[in-house]
Amino acid sequence: GEYTLPANGFTAPAGKQFKAWSVDGIEKAVGDKITVTANTTVTAVWEDIPVVTYTVSFDANGGTGTMTDVTGVSGEYTLPANGFTDPDGKQFKAWSVGGVEKAAGDTITVTANTTVTAVWEAVEYNVTVTGGTASVGAGTPITKATMGTTVTLTAGAAPSGQMFDKWVVNGVVVADANSATTTFVMPAGNVTAEATYKNIPVVTYTVTFNANGGTGSMADATGVSGDYV
Repeated sequence: GEYTLPANGFTAPAGKQFKAWSVDGIEKAVGDKITVTANTTVTAVWEDIPVVTYTVSFDANGGTGTMTDVTGVSGEYTLPANGFTDPDGKQFKAWSVGGVEKAAGDTITVTANTTVTAVWEAVEYNVTVTGGTASVGAGTPITKATMGTTVTLTAGAAPSGQMFDKWVVNGVVVADANSATTTFVMPAGNVTAEATYKNIPVVTYTVTFNANGGTGSMADATGVSGDYV
């Protein structure tokens, strides 16, 4: 009589899944009816489990350039080196996968299409000052700063007999090179600054003589400063 083929109750071999039943060499689906007129063997038919693959794409997150999507990924995937160009004043720090930072070379498990986002960090550049100090505002002296930071230069005490002249800088333009205290905005590169000094000018005077009723004249004494005899 008629018999309805049941659901598979076997455990599939590794990497396989149930496909159908085979009855006398003919594949039949679960639920199909067969006519049984003799002892009958129903044989499980297995097929390879299809591999589902995904795409890993890359987000520059402010950087420039492109990185090609990686297709056909399933399971473990090793994060590559950064291929984007850094934004000005920044350097590559890590990849962000699902909000978690990962280093290049780390392995992630891919179970869906995945976007890997570049994480950048600010670069600190050197600030070298001769004859003074650099600081942020009126804070502690610094030797490094990140791009965009406003840095204050303060000249040191002038040597005896001298006074501040100007700042000589390299790599940046200061707000007022002739002021002992001035500022600049840190560029994406190192900065050097030197406070220079000049001799204090000697102020001289003229001594003149008044006869007060006498006659004759006395020559003015010019170039006098300090004691005069």
